[in-house]
Amino acid sequence: MMKKILTIAIIAIIGLFIFNQIKTNNEEKINNDYEKIDQIKEMCETIANSDYKYSFGTDTNTWYIMELEVIHQKEDAGYSKMEEILGEDFITKLSNGDKIFIGFLPRTTSYRIYAGVPEESNMIYPDWNYTELEQK
Repeated sequence: MMKKILTIAIIAIIGLFIFNQIKTNNEEKINNDYEKIDQIKEMCETIANSDYKYSFGTDTNTWYIMELEVIHQKEDAGYSKMEEILGEDFITKLSNGDKIFIGFLPRTTSYRIYAGVPEESNMIYPDWNYTELEQK
């Protein structure tokens, strides 16, 4: 009887330990996602308030929306500046695997950030409509 109780207690302690580790890892991933989003907002703010916003196309009244991964693939001035700000090793996905998209409207200082797909329902900035991560 005592062995059964001791065995159950040990299994419960191990289970709680594993649960706590999983919870801690998830919280760390979420915090990293928020930090990443803040970095992207700062980078977008810099680009939107500079002449780099004109490097994406000639129509200043068009939203230029791109997957953030382009910063590692293109050599144009705007893309190079984004990579310089974020760093060459910047991971352009959230912890859940959703790709990050950004958009600029060159006529203004407007920019947008999306996750998953660049649609209104997945917007992170300026409106937080993205449901995979709670707004902090």
